[in-house]
Amino acid sequence: MARSYRFGKVYAVLTVASAAFAGWLAYEMLWYGLFWPAVLGAVAVPVAVFTGIGLWRKRRYGFVLLNLSILLGVAMRVYGWFGRSELGLPYRIAEETAFLVVTALIFAYFWKRREEFTARSGAAPDVAAQRTELRG
Repeated sequence: MARSYRFGKVYAVLTVASAAFAGWLAYEMLWYGLFWPAVLGAVAVPVAVFTGIGLWRKRRYGFVLLNLSILLGVAMRVYGWFGRSELGLPYRIAEETAFLVVTALIFAYFWKRREEFTARSGAAPDVAAQRTELRG
């Protein structure tokens, strides 16, 4: 019996929606004269769109881009530890813990399904059927 991929599809849609939001923010930053932050925000748009499409269609590039975005997100959070903040230490610890837990859950969900992601243009193969063919 095939496992449901509902969370993967919802996450893919949210990724594309975040791309639209990043595009809007880049436009707003450009409008107010913040050129380089707008450029960085605009670069995030196609990456997020391709990640969402890749996750929706179960393609290997979606899985790889998701892993790279998780790695970048964790690196940005670690970099933020060394900056000044007006937030209290307990709040920062709670925020970092929540971020790491949610990131680990999302990574674990897609990592368990990594065999379902294909590099070819056809539909994702039924992994259980392939394993049965190899055994029998």
